[in-house]
Amino acid sequence: MSETGFFVEILKQAGVAGIVFVIWYAYHKSQVKLFSGIIEAQQERERHNFEMLQKFIDTLEYHGACLARMETKIDQNQFCPVARKESGK
Repeated sequence: MSETGFFVEILKQAGVAGIVFVIWYAYHKSQVKLFSGIIEAQQERERHNFEMLQKFIDTLEYHGACLARMETKIDQNQFCPVARKESGK
């Protein structure tokens, strides 16, 4: 039996309660579709945010490595040309 035939049979058997059920069922289907769309949109935003955070992590790691190299060069007086001349290197 098709979905429409099912609803017609309910209307014949149940009357007003059947009409209320059909209205509720149509409303429920539309709400489920709406909520599914909202959930999918939120998942896409979360995926995008995760990708952005990964890029930020990579950038922070790169900056940390650069700062560590600079610190090593400063400690060994290799960073500044003036400091190199004064130390005789």
